[in-house]
Amino acid sequence: MRTNIRPTAVSILIACFGLCGVAAARDCSPLGTWLQVNPDTHVLAGFLSTSDGQSSNEGTITLENPGFGLTLYGLFPDAVAGSGDRGVWKRTGGKTFKYSLMGTAVDSSGTIVWIRKISGTIALFEDCKMEKITAVMAVYLPTDNPFEGTPLYEFDLGDLYAYRFTLP
Repeated sequence: MRTNIRPTAVSILIACFGLCGVAAARDCSPLGTWLQVNPDTHVLAGFLSTSDGQSSNEGTITLENPGFGLTLYGLFPDAVAGSGDRGVWKRTGGKTFKYSLMGTAVDSSGTIVWIRKISGTIALFEDCKMEKITAVMAVYLPTDNPFEGTPLYEFDLGDLYAYRFTLP
């Protein structure tokens, strides 16, 4: 009887792992490269981001936004160059995630003028090929602590949309 139970138990375990694989397949992954688009026209509209990770549950994110105004609406007129933003993301549900990134802007001598921290949520849809992003940008002076301090300014960047870059 013992030999009959083992094959049955192994079959049940294999079936459970198979079901877990099917459930995971329904979840979207943010891994890859994303390009910001206008949601109405689907024309490219700004940033490029890449999400990496050891799994589809958490990882790192990089953001480049070449059209972003470094002077922050004239608040920092000396800002002439900026870093790309770097940060982390984490799954909060099947197709939802939270993220936080940080970057800096410098003056002509290379001195940091401001630090920005952008945080928000991501929801994947359209067969996991489009994302809706909420974004709040907190701005800190270089003498402030962007990890625990109070921002000098905070801007709600509204809802943003991006397409996953894929091969044709």
